[in-house]
Amino acid sequence: MADYVKGEIMELDLIIAEIKRRTAKKAVKLIFSAKENISPLESKLGGKPYWDVEMPYPRDSKGKTMPLLLQLSLSEININTSLPKRGMLQFFISDDMDCECRVVYHEKINPDFTLPKKINVMPNGGFSPVLKECKVSFKETEDYIGVNDKNFDPVLHKAVKKVTKRDITGDIFDNFSDGECDKLFRILTGAGSKLFGYPCFTQTDPREGSEILLLQIDSDDMLTMWGDYGVGNFFIDKDDLKNKDFSKVKYYWDCY
Repeated sequence: MADYVKGEIMELDLIIAEIKRRTAKKAVKLIFSAKENISPLESKLGGKPYWDVEMPYPRDSKGKTMPLLLQLSLSEININTSLPKRGMLQFFISDDMDCECRVVYHEKINPDFTLPKKINVMPNGGFSPVLKECKVSFKETEDYIGVNDKNFDPVLHKAVKKVTKRDITGDIFDNFSDGECDKLFRILTGAGSKLFGYPCFTQTDPREGSEILLLQIDSDDMLTMWGDYGVGNFFIDKDDLKNKDFSKVKYYWDCY
């Protein structure tokens, strides 16, 4: 453990402030409000989705219809993002512990749509991280890298160098006391339900490439719950996002 950080609470605060300065990024906070029978044309968590019956409905590898996790009526997001400005973006996941997903972008909405008659809907009796159907609203926020992000350690090294003029190697456990590590985890979490920004994980960062966070849905005691209080993430390649190609989105969830 490095002596220069022991008991130096003010110094740790400066390091945290420098990490925030280096990684500040705009995100869109998702605000969930429990409500029943939300229109399929609105942004919503769970419930019955908008769907054009002329399109094949999303199914998992077992052939089972996939329930809607979240749909975004993009015109409701009055915040400048990399998402399309119009249409509907939907996230469907498998109704089990597998990490199967289908992300569908409807560039145009058919106002004369008909809901499929037999589909799996969250919340349900199966694997359902959705506890209550919710209306979704949006708020612009500033986000910062979390300690369990795979890119955190290089940022930490540069922040410590900037504040203390010293070089360190390794992770926070190699350089900070238990109390200081607790503070870093408490402040730099990446937690929350959001679009873009930085992800959080209860285990480890699974990303092997340079994908960015597209969507994160965190656990909430009353509205959402991933296993034993976990989190669900959806990642996308920057070029795919630019090209409005959501066919290769990667889905991952973990829990304590």
